[in-house]
Order: sequence, then structure tokens, then C-alpha cells
Amino acid sequence: MKKIDIRQAVALVANLGVVVGLVFVALEVRQSRIATELQSVSDVMNGWTSLNEGIAHEPHVARVL
Repeated sequence: MKKIDIRQAVALVANLGVVVGLVFVALEVRQSRIATELQSVSDVMNGWTSLNEGIAHEPHVARVL
């Protein structure tokens, strides 16, 4: 049976921790990007809704458009 050097075992565990951390950060960045995109779409939709409400309530604006 082959003996494993303690330094190699610690280095392996540390490297695995770094890889797991990078995967976690990548997933967090992806979720953050998706949330930002959805918020941007929501903001645009709210803007259009406000514009349409303004047009509906102001006949002069509606006539111009």
C-alpha cells in the first residue's frame, strides 16, 4: 500500500476547495445576471404601462400620437 504524503493530501484538499469555490461564484454571478435582466425587463414594462396610461387619460396626447 502506498503512503500518501500529508502535504500532498492538504494540497489536494485545498485545490478541490478552490475549484468548488469557483463553481459557486460562477453560479452566483449567473443568478445575479438573470435577476438583473428580469428587473430591467420589468422596469421597461412599467415604463410602457405608465406611457400608455398617460395617453389613455390625456386625449390631447393621444391625438398627437
